[in-house]
Amino acid sequence: MASSAVEYTIGGVKIHFPCKAYPSQLSMMNSIVRGLNYGQHCLLESPTGSGKSLALLCSTLAWQRAQFGKNFFLPSETQGRKASIASRLSEKLQASVNSDGDREDDFKPDRKRIRSVEQKVPEPCSRCPCASTKDTVKEKAKDDKKRIPKIFFGTRTHKQITQIAHELKRTVYSSVHMTILSSRDHTCVNPEVVPHFNRNERCKDLLEAKNGKSCRFYHGVQKMRDHHTLQRVHGLHEAWDVEDLVTVAKRLRSCSYYAARELMQGASIIFCPYNYLLDPMIRESMEIDLAGQILVLDEAHNIEDCARESASFTLDESSLKTCREELDSMVKNNIRRSQHEPLRDFCYALINWIQECQVLLSERGYESASKVWSGKDILGIFYGLGITADTFRMLKQNLAAVLEKEERVGLVHGKEDMVQVPTISSMTSTVLKNLFMVLDFLYRDNCRFAEDYKVALQRSYSWTNQVPPDVPDAQGFLVRPRPRRRQTARVKTEIHTLSFWCLNPAVAFSDLSGTVRSIVLTSGTLSPMGSFSSELGVKFSIQLEANHVINKSQVWVGTVGAGPQGKKLCATFQHTETYAFQDEVGDLLLHICKVIAKGVLCFLPSYKVSIQQNKLKNKKA
Repeated sequence: MASSAVEYTIGGVKIHFPCKAYPSQLSMMNSIVRGLNYGQHCLLESPTGSGKSLALLCSTLAWQRAQFGKNFFLPSETQGRKASIASRLSEKLQASVNSDGDREDDFKPDRKRIRSVEQKVPEPCSRCPCASTKDTVKEKAKDDKKRIPKIFFGTRTHKQITQIAHELKRTVYSSVHMTILSSRDHTCVNPEVVPHFNRNERCKDLLEAKNGKSCRFYHGVQKMRDHHTLQRVHGLHEAWDVEDLVTVAKRLRSCSYYAARELMQGASIIFCPYNYLLDPMIRESMEIDLAGQILVLDEAHNIEDCARESASFTLDESSLKTCREELDSMVKNNIRRSQHEPLRDFCYALINWIQECQVLLSERGYESASKVWSGKDILGIFYGLGITADTFRMLKQNLAAVLEKEERVGLVHGKEDMVQVPTISSMTSTVLKNLFMVLDFLYRDNCRFAEDYKVALQRSYSWTNQVPPDVPDAQGFLVRPRPRRRQTARVKTEIHTLSFWCLNPAVAFSDLSGTVRSIVLTSGTLSPMGSFSSELGVKFSIQLEANHVINKSQVWVGTVGAGPQGKKLCATFQHTETYAFQDEVGDLLLHICKVIAKGVLCFLPSYKVSIQQNKLKNKKA
């Protein structure tokens, strides 16, 4: 932290700032504290370079810290820890490692543990306050208090998260409990998974031990799952970025992906790309609960596009057929038949409708055709297919039921034992979940978002390389041609895709605005704020258009028509290729750099021109 730290008291909150704040930063922090105090949403515009991120971090973390002395409490990492995906898989893995099918029931860890817990449950004591009664009183006292909201800080990219972490390191809040949520592409350290493009699927296969292998790095998640260990043992004393966590994970042979998710439970601030917060499917898979929390979206001038994409979905007919076949197999094998059968019938109805609509497609270009319906029209079509708001509600319940893990008594090596009921694959569940997500938006609140959707059926073609099969000779033996004669054939395949396009970002924000405590949305370009606010469908009670930190006297805008030698600067294609033009521009840049001592930011029209100027600059240097 800089030695010139300054303390400001805004709205009753003491904010420690690493330097003297600009007026725009003070205005931002005042608006943020006011919004957090009253649970209101903030729409804040401040020009690029005015220190928005620093103001966001200091004001939100200072407000959060101030709640400790009020009627709030922040649960510890072990207290009330939910059974997250990571911990559930860890327990399952440990049980499978320790258990032995040939032992008697008394020596099976899971069952033995359950019995010991049942034996140790104390009976209520009427004469003295026993431990269980004290715990009940403590829990009741905590229920009377409100939990301190977590801060979910969203940015556009992972690179920006690294920049935010560096900003946090400058402040007195640098040791705050934090985590960064990111994809396996950024955090996986398993050498058996990293080289492959489908890391998600390979990771899930290892966790489920499908091929008899498990992820040895996942076993070490507990080494990194709490902040105290990270700070005191592993050296992450101050704000860290993803690369820091990955470095620790490699040293400990631990999984940084699941460690980051485990750290979310005890974290005060969670950083992630903002599609993690807007997309319902990502929120579910990452176990992100935004109810009552603080949602900060920095650099949010493109938030509308992200919101529309989060509420949209495109699937191809082949994936839908795969889902149908898998569900049909479940029905034929009498596995949760009452739940799988309606889901299979739903897939059948959708596939049949896609086939019937082929005659309606209109040619749109070379080897492409499409047909587009409004959301209202598609609901009428689905009604004819038997898919209504009521039947869709039952389909959602059926999908939730078939995804639940369940064990039943079965025969294993001729002996009765508990076996897990088979479930649909992750690919099928992902397709159905995404499809049900958009349908949920379409049917929500008496179909009020129906006009915000367009549904498109499209036909296109894909060319793939296919190796010709081996052919039998005159005696009936298969003969494989020599390698140099074995040529691949180009095969043309017809592809049908069904797209649900969301046209209104307010659809995705409808999940957030009514549940979070405060939304703080900032950018350098949000004006006009009235239309921006209405497009998101969120009432931003607090709005701010801050001035730039640069005085008007420091700004000059003009054009330079000629260089130092008096030659005209005409940057057309014919002139930029000449040495005379390049020399003149180079001399001009050199002259400007000598006059302006604090640095120059130069934009050039193309990469080729920038290379030319670099060569010229090096030559003259």
